[in-house]
Amino acid sequence: MVSEDSVHALRVNNRTEIQEFDSYYSNSENKRAFVNAYHLQVVVESRKQCNGTCSDSEFKDFLFQNFVNFIKKMVWGIDFYYAPHPENNNDNYNWTKQN
Repeated sequence: MVSEDSVHALRVNNRTEIQEFDSYYSNSENKRAFVNAYHLQVVVESRKQCNGTCSDSEFKDFLFQNFVNFIKKMVWGIDFYYAPHPENNNDNYNWTKQN
């Protein structure tokens, strides 16, 4: 995913875990539970943190942090990486794994 100030990537690190994750969430009930958990832990939590007073930029920062926290809690064989856009377009991205 590309945002205004950075690039975000998911990388499979454990094939077995991702296959188990896929198998578990292919069930429609489990898929709804996952989507609901995402909505509550990322979107709703970000709105609570803003309490109606955030700028768009501040809300975006809450969404990002809550998304990272959501990803970190999952045991699904995927790592989350982040890289800010380099100052010079010809430079390489400096990727860091979000632990």
